[in-house]
Amino acid sequence: MSNEANLGVKKKLFFPISLKLVTMIFSIVLVSLLAVTIAATFFFRNDNKIRAMEDTLNYSTLIAGKVNSDLNSILEKGRLAAIILQGGESAGNVKGFAEMIFASDPDMIFAGIMKKNNPKSLRFMHNSGYFLKRGITADFNSVIKAEYGVISRSFAGEDILFNPSFYFNEPVIGLSVPYDRGINNSAIIIFYSMDKILESIATGGIIESFIVSGKGDLIAHRDMDLVKSKTNYESMPVIRMMMTNPNPNAQTSFKDDSGVSFLGAFSRTGFSNAAVISMVNEEVAFAMVYKIQRIVVWITIIVLSFSFLINFFFSRSLSNPITRLAYASDQIKNGYYDIEILSESRDEIGLLADSFRNMARGLAERENIKTAFGKFVNKQIAELVMKGEVKLGGEKKDVVVLFSDIRSFTEMAEKLEPEEVVEFLNQYMTLMVRCIITSKGFVDKYIGDSIMAVWGAPVGTGNDAFYAVNAALMMRNELIEFNRERSEKGKDIIHIGCGIHCGPVLSGQIGSEDRMEYTVIGDTVNIASRIESLNKAFATDILITEETAGRVAGIFRLEPMQQIKVSGKNDAMRIFAVLGRKADCNTPRNTTELRKLLGTEEFLRQKAGNYGSALKEEKYEVLD
Repeated sequence: MSNEANLGVKKKLFFPISLKLVTMIFSIVLVSLLAVTIAATFFFRNDNKIRAMEDTLNYSTLIAGKVNSDLNSILEKGRLAAIILQGGESAGNVKGFAEMIFASDPDMIFAGIMKKNNPKSLRFMHNSGYFLKRGITADFNSVIKAEYGVISRSFAGEDILFNPSFYFNEPVIGLSVPYDRGINNSAIIIFYSMDKILESIATGGIIESFIVSGKGDLIAHRDMDLVKSKTNYESMPVIRMMMTNPNPNAQTSFKDDSGVSFLGAFSRTGFSNAAVISMVNEEVAFAMVYKIQRIVVWITIIVLSFSFLINFFFSRSLSNPITRLAYASDQIKNGYYDIEILSESRDEIGLLADSFRNMARGLAERENIKTAFGKFVNKQIAELVMKGEVKLGGEKKDVVVLFSDIRSFTEMAEKLEPEEVVEFLNQYMTLMVRCIITSKGFVDKYIGDSIMAVWGAPVGTGNDAFYAVNAALMMRNELIEFNRERSEKGKDIIHIGCGIHCGPVLSGQIGSEDRMEYTVIGDTVNIASRIESLNKAFATDILITEETAGRVAGIFRLEPMQQIKVSGKNDAMRIFAVLGRKADCNTPRNTTELRKLLGTEEFLRQKAGNYGSALKEEKYEVLD
C-alpha cells in the first residue's frame, strides 16, 4: 500500500516542492555573496565579543588583586591600632600613635575595637583632620549602632566589608574583622576613605568597574550618588552569578532591567566574599561590528530589490499555507481542535494540510476520551495509563498513606435531605482534594465521607512524608475557612480527623477483568486508617505515626501522645499530634491551644462518660 493510501489522502502532486526549490536556487545564487559577507560579520562579532569578555575579566582580576593589596594594607594598620587600644596604653601614647598613623595614611578615618554584645566597650581613634578638611562631622557610635547587625557577624569569625557612606555623606568603606579568631569575642572596626579604592577601580575607556559585597551591596563606585544611597545590585545577573558561583572569577553576557545588553565579569578580592565587577555595554563594544552590519544591510536591500519580483509570487505559494498551518498549530496547542484547513495546492504543502486536518480530528477524539476518563480516575494515573507507564500487576513501594474522615457524619447526614448531603460532600471533597493534589498526592479512593490519599505511588516526590503532612495542614486551614462560611449561614460546623502512616505497600492495578483500578494495599494502609480514628479520642485533627514523625520532625511542630495498641498488633505504638509548621509563628504551642483552635474542648469534657465504649468501638487501646 502506498504512503498516500496510508494517510487516507488520494491526491496527485502536480507541482512538487522539489521543482519549486530548483527554481529558488537561481535566486539564492544572487545573494550568495551577501551570505558570505554576513557570515564574516557574524564571526567578526563573535571574535569581538570574546575579546571584550576577556578584557572585562582581565580588568576585574587586575583590580581585584590591587584592591586585595589595599585592603590588607588597611587591615595591618587597623590591627596595629587595635593592639594599641586593647593593650591599655596611656591616653598620651594612644594619641601619639593615632597621629603617627593618620599622618602616614590620611585616608584612614577611624580604627576601633569593640567587645561582643557590648557596644559601650568601643575604644577607638579617629582622624579629626580628615573631617576638618572636608567640613563634615561624624557620630561614630551612631554609625556603628546602625550597622551593628553587619558588624556583629565578625564575632562569629567573619570578615566584613560594608559601605557606611550614607552616614558620612562621603565615599567611605567599612571593614570589620575578628580581633582574635580563636576567641571571637572582639571585633576590629575600620572606616577608610574610598579615594584610594576609587583609584584602583578607575579603568577608563569603555569598561566600568565597581566593588560589591558578597550579598550584592555596592561598596565602591565612581558614581558618588550610587555609593551614598546604599544601592544593592543583587538582581543584576552578573552579581547573581557571583553570589552563586564558587569560582574565584567568571564572565557572562546579560541584560539589565531596561533590556540593555552587557558583557560582564567578576573576580573575588579574597576578602569577605567581596568582588570586583567589570562590565561594558555591548552596543559600545560592538560599535564597529554594527557599522559593518549597517553596510551589509544596505547591500542586502539593493540585492533584494532586484530579486523581489522573482520571489514575490513564488514565496506566497509557500508562505501563506505555512502561515495558516502555524496558526492552526497554535489553536491546537491552546486546546481548540475544531478547525478546518483547506488545501489549496496539489503539492507537498497540500498533502501536509490534509494530514494536519486529520491529526486535529484525532487529537480532538483523544482529548475527549482523556477528559471523560479524568473525571472518574485520578488525572495523574489516567495520563500514565494512556502513556502505558503503569505496569500490569503489582510492585512493592514505600509510600505515605493519609486517611481523612468527618466526625459524626452519619448523625449529620440524617438531619439533611439527600440532595443537601450530596451538595455538602461535593463542596467538602473539592476543597480537601485540592489540598492533596496541590501537595503532590493522589486520591486513591473515596469511602463515603472518608478520603484515602497516597504519596509515593505510582511516582514518588522524594519527600513524600513532608508533602503528606503539608496536605493535612492545608486541609485544616481550608476546613477552618469552610466552617466559618457555614457558621455565617447558620449551618453546623464539622470536624475531621487525619491519620498518616508510612511504610511498604503493594501497588498496582487491582480488580476484575471487566473493571480495574490503581490502588495500594497492605498493613500500612490499615494502620493509617486506625490512626485516623484516634483523633476522636484525643480531640485532635492530625495524628501521625512515629515512623512518619521521624521524617518530618525538623519541619513540623509535633507533640507525642499516649502510647496506643492497635487491634491485631502486639507492639505498642507511639503517635504524634501535628501542631503546625515550626516556622509559622501562629502554630499552636501544645494540644491545648490546638484543641482551642479546632473547637474540640467540649469533646474532652464529654469523653469521660463514654470513653471505654469509644475505645472498644474504635479497636484501639490507650496504654499510658
